[in-house]
Amino acid sequence: MRFAILVSAALAILFANPVSAADDPWATYVNRQDRFAINLPGQPKIEEFTYTSEYKSPWKARRYTVEYEGYIYRMTVVDMSNSVLPANTDPSRDIGPGIEKRGAMAFAATNLRKTGQVTLDTYDQLQVIPGHKLEIILPDGRQNIVEMHTHYNFLYIQECISPKDAVPGYDVQSSMEFLDANGGVPRYDDAGFPGKVPLVSAAALAPRAPVPAGWINYVNRADLFALNLPSQPRVEEFAFKSAQGSPWMARRYISERDGHRYVLTAIDTSTTALTPDKDAFRNAARPASEKSGALSNAAWDLRKTGVVTRDIYQELQGAPGLRMEITLPDGRQSIVELYALSDRLYILVSMAPKGAPPGYNVPGSLALLDANGNVPRYQDNGRTFPSFVTMTGDGAGAAGRAPGVGPGGAAQ
Repeated sequence: MRFAILVSAALAILFANPVSAADDPWATYVNRQDRFAINLPGQPKIEEFTYTSEYKSPWKARRYTVEYEGYIYRMTVVDMSNSVLPANTDPSRDIGPGIEKRGAMAFAATNLRKTGQVTLDTYDQLQVIPGHKLEIILPDGRQNIVEMHTHYNFLYIQECISPKDAVPGYDVQSSMEFLDANGGVPRYDDAGFPGKVPLVSAAALAPRAPVPAGWINYVNRADLFALNLPSQPRVEEFAFKSAQGSPWMARRYISERDGHRYVLTAIDTSTTALTPDKDAFRNAARPASEKSGALSNAAWDLRKTGVVTRDIYQELQGAPGLRMEITLPDGRQSIVELYALSDRLYILVSMAPKGAPPGYNVPGSLALLDANGNVPRYQDNGRTFPSFVTMTGDGAGAAGRAPGVGPGGAAQ
């Protein structure tokens, strides 16, 4: 009897503490070559491969993978420093090595969205480095939490794939840090675009596309845009609610002809209901990051309106943007362009009747204006984050913000 009691007590202690601190496999993995640090449950397996960019550049890449208790932790680091595209020296030309790098994260996100059911699709920041976060339910029921960032010439894709019905692996991503060349943890100004990007030119306004017969080149100095429309637009003022709940003032410009509907929404993102936050690493609820994420979050809402058949990054005059083609539930086609410039978010929707050609002519005519009514263009020259922002602080700091723990940490 006494022996049985002792055995029961020993088993109780064993199962209450199945792994001692000495046996805990979690540790901070620091990689100076690819400039990142992250908590992992073991040394990763490393695979080198060629990552093909949207424009077919053969980028060198490394994949770091650890599998533990049914979880897969995978960090893919892509070196974007080479390009098959020529340097963009023509001010009228939008495609060059810079747009290839700046659009790499959007291209990766588009491919990842095809892998399962997307339940979260939102802007994210780390050390004020712009990024994107996806939560995807895979066809076999597993969940993939994906976080992407671009820093210097690197694209980072961090995935945590959890077993079916298990707690997602948020904790690994909350430990992630990006490093500078000296191994420090940099942080940057959170000012939003265009920030420190040099202005190349500010040409006088001229229609970007020929104005069709019977149409007008509509110029709006209040919301700083111009585009071709079939008629003077109807203007509607409304409050656009940001992802963090700020009521942004907005105007909707609507013009219709022959069943086609053209809507340009201009949103003033200069105000906020938020207060500044001193979190140096990850907090999408700061005023500046709220503004920086406005484009991504508006795009997520638009993706829910139908079947997305095209989803790409593009720029207008050097301003970052997205282009989507969406088939609506009633069969109509919607061509959407979104751009962020200074304190405004622009959403242009060209909607065609079922069976009719999409209205490509209107998006091709859009021009963004400066306060003087001219058309500004910002520098390309292969720039990528953080080449156009200012660092705050000296980048010092030890890697590994979060302790090494197992799955189920709080999402941040």
